[in-house]
Amino acid sequence: RWIISKYNSLVKSVVKSLDEYDITRSVRAIQQVVIDDLSNWYVRNNRRRFWAKEDDPSKMRAYLTLYRILTGLCRLTAPITPFMSELIWKELSGPNREKYGAPLSVHLTDFPSVNESAIDKELEETMDEAESIVSLGRAARSRRNLKVRQPLSRLMVALPGKEDFDRLLEYFDIIKDELNIKEVVSAKALDEYIDYSAKLNFKTAGPKLGNDVKNAAQLVNSMTSPEIQQFVQNKKVTIELDGRRVALTDEEITVVRGERDGYAIESDGRITIALVTEISDDLRDEGYARELVNKIQNMRKSTGLEVTDSILVRLASSEKLISAARSHEKFICRETLANRIEVVDENTLSNSQEWNINGEKTNIEVAKT
Repeated sequence: RWIISKYNSLVKSVVKSLDEYDITRSVRAIQQVVIDDLSNWYVRNNRRRFWAKEDDPSKMRAYLTLYRILTGLCRLTAPITPFMSELIWKELSGPNREKYGAPLSVHLTDFPSVNESAIDKELEETMDEAESIVSLGRAARSRRNLKVRQPLSRLMVALPGKEDFDRLLEYFDIIKDELNIKEVVSAKALDEYIDYSAKLNFKTAGPKLGNDVKNAAQLVNSMTSPEIQQFVQNKKVTIELDGRRVALTDEEITVVRGERDGYAIESDGRITIALVTEISDDLRDEGYARELVNKIQNMRKSTGLEVTDSILVRLASSEKLISAARSHEKFICRETLANRIEVVDENTLSNSQEWNINGEKTNIEVAKT
């Protein structure tokens, strides 16, 4: 429903832009939907449906939706990129398109018209919020050098209103999957996870305070975190200097925000998120397992194995990583189509590849079974 709504909103936008002879705006709108919405969001979040075996009904629906969007995009871009649109159209419709009554050329089809009933703006806005949360979470991970393949325990989200958070509930699975998070919870505010400190801006406060500037600096430095939070809200604080009361504003006091240990916080002005960055032994082991999956998948590709080929994995590494592989063997086998994982001595491997998996030297050998 979301990608179909996005597509019809795009058609509406492109038709309006082209009617106004504004090709640049229409092309940018198409680019944003194709790259960000279709490829990096719809296809990414439907990978398991696309990879399902044989004629799984959910797989067929996902493919059909994708096909309709792609053919619609070909018709939408045909006046702008006529040859590329024609090439993709022919690839999508296949060599027997005439037999099945499909138009021989994209230029023999009607230009798309918007289906207003398929546009759900509330759905689009909610999914945009989910994407923003994922983007902030990725930024927090990147800043703390935490790979997405390393699971984390919790993501806390602060939104302006409770209803904003409630309407996100059905998208939690997407957020958790994209950020590799075990739990997403609501937080009214994330100030308790931030350490505030304040210091006097001598350049702006000096002329007002004169000889009392040093005493004022000491008072400002000694402000508690709740006092600073109150100052941030009011943008003003009053201090006493030798019996006289002096008001200082945010022009004279600089507030520094720092994350507390174990948290990574990001905000875009409206949405604020806090990642719990502490990694337990169980989370560490799962991180090893996900890294193993990634490396085995890379080896499958490099050795020319088909997507459906079953494999045997032989592994030599530290006891720490071997223990993680044993604990998550079913997950690793399912994700890589491995029949089993054999733990062996490094000297017995004849065609292995060496990897550094989160600091653990690991030799992996993959063979088709």
